[in-house]
Formats: sequence, structure tokens, C-alpha cells
Amino acid sequence: MDLRAFIRGLAVGSAILLAATIVTFGHSTIVPAGLTISKPGVQPGYLIFGAPDGHAYAIDVKGNVANQWSAPETGSELQYARPLANGNLLAQVRSAKSVAGAAGADSVIEITQDGRIVWKYSDSTRFLHHDMERRSNGNTLLV
Repeated sequence: MDLRAFIRGLAVGSAILLAATIVTFGHSTIVPAGLTISKPGVQPGYLIFGAPDGHAYAIDVKGNVANQWSAPETGSELQYARPLANGNLLAQVRSAKSVAGAAGADSVIEITQDGRIVWKYSDSTRFLHHDMERRSNGNTLLV
């Protein structure tokens, strides 16, 4: 075997060994799920958020799901959810046909604890931005 063939074989073998090592040790097989950080002194209550799976969740300080709301239509997702004083949820609805990567929604809904839609605002000409607020007089402010 000549020296060039030996070096070529050594280089190929080293590259394969390096790739196997990166695949084995470079990628974690443990994926954290649920509540990953809980610090002492956290105030009791719930966190409400629109999740990447399209649902909105209310979780307690231990990460337990207290309630889950589904998007009203297939292919849509709930975003920027916030609780209302009457116990309902105000959330944006974004459909799959919306502009990819854009921050905003097609409509805003008020949804009850059991998932009934009691109020909806849609605008076919304007893309609703993420901020919204329900006023004490019942009006809803949207950007």
C-alpha cells in the first residue's frame, strides 16, 4: 500500500468516525417537555398562552394544564390569548392561508371556558396585529 492510499483511507475513516461521534453525542436524545423551570416564590395563578400546536392553554405554576381551548376551524390556530374579567378568553385566530411568518391574525374571538364562541371580529382587508384589549365598557381595541 502506498502512502497516498494510506492517508486517503485514514482521512475517510476519520471523517466517518467524526460524523458518528457528532450524531451520537452532539444531539440530545432527551427533549424537555412541560414545565422545565420552577423557582421558589412563584406567585399562585395561571399562565394563559397560545401554543405552537394551535391550541390555547391555561397552566398552573406547576405546569398542570387547567384548561385547553381549540381553534374554531380546521387549519387555524389560536394566538395571543388573554383572560377576560368574565372568565372567557380573548384570542386571535390565524388561518393556515395567512401570510407565512407574519405576526398577526385574521380574526379575534371571545371564547367561553367550554369552547363556545360568543363574540367574533374579522377583517378581510386588514391583518390584525398581536395587541388587543377589552375595555371595561365592552369595546375591544385592536391594532
